[in-house]
Amino acid sequence: MRYIKGKSATKTLIQFRVKNKKMIGCVGQCYPGWGCLIEVEPRQCPKDYLDTIIHESLHIIFPKKKESSILRAGTSIANLLWRLGYRRVNNKKK
Repeated sequence: MRYIKGKSATKTLIQFRVKNKKMIGCVGQCYPGWGCLIEVEPRQCPKDYLDTIIHESLHIIFPKKKESSILRAGTSIANLLWRLGYRRVNNKKK
């Protein structure tokens, strides 16, 4: 965690809410004004699912950035995390 000089880190953190939602025509959407809600298409392969969550998170954090910058940064971060072994864990109870 990075600390910003003179500010409490907890005041600068964004709390994201992620909701799985079957979609047509896109794989993710974000709503910065609605409590930082991210909707993600759950039928994606695990790596694409990770990429989509990171992509939509970056849109919320950097709302004025161009789509091309968000796309490049999101995919680069997703590839790094995937290479390091990060995976989605299924928490559904049997």
